[in-house]
Amino acid sequence: MISKEKAKAVELVGKHFLIDRNSQNEFTIKKTQAKQCALITVNEIINNIIDDDKQILNYWVKVKQEIEKL
Repeated sequence: MISKEKAKAVELVGKHFLIDRNSQNEFTIKKTQAKQCALITVNEIINNIIDDDKQILNYWVKVKQEIEKL
């Protein structure tokens, strides 16, 4: 069974996928850029969490770790 943190990581990266056409007019998905965008999103969330909410902070830190593993 997939962890909720990994599921959220996959969801966030998926939402940031960029589709681009290459020289052969084929579409390519840029996973590296999608991961970078998702990490920016998670970092913004982490930076805006109130200090005393350790449970939520821990969740988002784990999500960030899962994004980095993808």
